[in-house]
Amino acid sequence: MHDRSVVGCCLDKVVLITGGGTGIGTETARHVATKGAKVAVAARRKNKLDEVVQLLGT
Repeated sequence: MHDRSVVGCCLDKVVLITGGGTGIGTETARHVATKGAKVAVAARRKNKLDEVVQLLGT
């Protein structure tokens, strides 16, 4: 049986978040990172992307 929980879906996976510089994208990146995903974030503005990188701690 497959683990369909958030942790089961994210653990050791690479997740690409587009629009990750603000709002839902930032929160989604934060959430899946805390569940064990390796997160790649794309954003239009570098300064916002830098803030997300600091938030994620990487």
